[in-house]
Amino acid sequence: MRALDTWLSPRLRGGDPDRVLRARLCVAAVPVATAPVVWSVATALAHGNRALAAASTAAGGLLACTLPVLRFTGSLPLAGHLFTSVLFAYTVGLAWLSGGEALAALYGSALVPFAAVLFAGPRAGLAWGVAGAVSLLGLEVAVRGGARFPLAIDPAHAAAIRFRGAVWVGAAALLGAVLYEMLQRRALERAEAARRYLAESERRYADLVENAPLGVLACDRAGSIQLANPRLLQMLGSPGPDATARINVLTHPPLQRAGISGLLRRCMDEAEALQAEVTYDSTWGVRLCARLHLGPVRAADGTVV
Repeated sequence: MRALDTWLSPRLRGGDPDRVLRARLCVAAVPVATAPVVWSVATALAHGNRALAAASTAAGGLLACTLPVLRFTGSLPLAGHLFTSVLFAYTVGLAWLSGGEALAALYGSALVPFAAVLFAGPRAGLAWGVAGAVSLLGLEVAVRGGARFPLAIDPAHAAAIRFRGAVWVGAAALLGAVLYEMLQRRALERAEAARRYLAESERRYADLVENAPLGVLACDRAGSIQLANPRLLQMLGSPGPDATARINVLTHPPLQRAGISGLLRRCMDEAEALQAEVTYDSTWGVRLCARLHLGPVRAADGTVV
């Protein structure tokens, strides 16, 4: 893990654990994807094809650039798109030059959508998968149309290459399925842990409010009471929660006369905390001289609810 983490930026290493895992897999995938490219360079040089060797060398270099991009930018989507775009361009180009028989092309075609999903997200995987399918469909049409390919494979070796390519494709698909299942399971476990933590936090908050020595009240923007703790009911002389809940804090005349309704409306409209000392005669005949601490309740987007 330490060897993989050396290529992760400090910001990325300290982020979400699932994201860190995906980044580590991205680092590990670079040498895996580069291996067949290096093999293609050696094969091309052995057959005197310098153009293919140069193209393979360039592709290998660009794939290796994924590591410094991940290290210095900390952007997993950027590194993932670089990785998948280079791999896609190389494998599709090699497939078209060889008529779909080249081992590296078959191997890479299995890695492209898998890598896109893992590193850049499901939408990227779908996009690259569609692009690959369209390319292979076009290649099939060209093959059936009798097109000639510069790197056509000797028929005597084509069957063996297809077999090895099928093995690579199957292995890549199996690896992708295992890793995807692992990530999904981790995501579900984290979601369940978050749900339990939230439930426990809500229970503790409810206990705190229920047993608070001060009166606590919560209402919505329409003035409907959402919560009133036992201490507040006792202070008001209320016969129970239902009787208190029937009061609208913005329109209840005693609250309006005491100025409390106006303070609540101002707190909601201006989204700011307020403090005030008031005298209030409750519906149940209790006079209170109280110090109010009012604060807005915000939703996730920052609006007052």
